[in-house]
Amino acid sequence: MPIDKAVAGLGFIAAVGGATRMLMTPFSLLWGANGSPELWAGLLACWLMAVGTLGLFLVQASRTGVLGFASSLAIAASNMITGCLVWSTMLGAEPTGYELVRTVNDALMLLGLLVFGIVTWRARVLPRWAAVLTVVWPVVGFFPFLGDYMALLWGLAYVGLGVPAWLGNGRAAA
Repeated sequence: MPIDKAVAGLGFIAAVGGATRMLMTPFSLLWGANGSPELWAGLLACWLMAVGTLGLFLVQASRTGVLGFASSLAIAASNMITGCLVWSTMLGAEPTGYELVRTVNDALMLLGLLVFGIVTWRARVLPRWAAVLTVVWPVVGFFPFLGDYMALLWGLAYVGLGVPAWLGNGRAAA
C-alpha cells in the first residue's frame, strides 16, 4: 500500500474520531455529564483520535519535523491514557494514583496540543483555523459555563485537520 493511501486512511480515522468526539457535547447536555452515551462516545473517540493523530503528522511530516513527530506522539499517548481514564469512569473505579495519572496526562495533552498546533500553523499544509482551534479548545475548559463545549471544539479541530488529510488536499487547504 502506498504511503499516500495509508495517510489518507489515517486522516479519515482522525476525522471520524473528531466527529465522534463532537457527539460528546449533545450527549452531555441531554443525559448529563458522565452519562453512558457521552462516555461511550468519548472512549471510541479516544481510540480513533490516538490512531488518527499519526496521520495528521504524516501528511505534514516534511514541514513539522521532530517537533511535529514528538507532539503527535504525546497527543496519541494522551488520548490512549484518556481512554483508560474514561474506561475506569465507566466501571465506577478510581485506580490507585488516579489523580497523579490524570495530572500528568493533562500536562502531556496540553503540551502536545500547543506544540502540534504551532507546528501545524507554521507548516501551512492543513487548515490554519483548525490549528488555532487545536490550541484554543483547552482554554475553554477554564470557563465553567463553557466546559460542556470543549469536546465539540476538540472534535471540530480534528475534523478540520482530518478531512484534508483524508482527501489528499492538505496542501491546498492552507
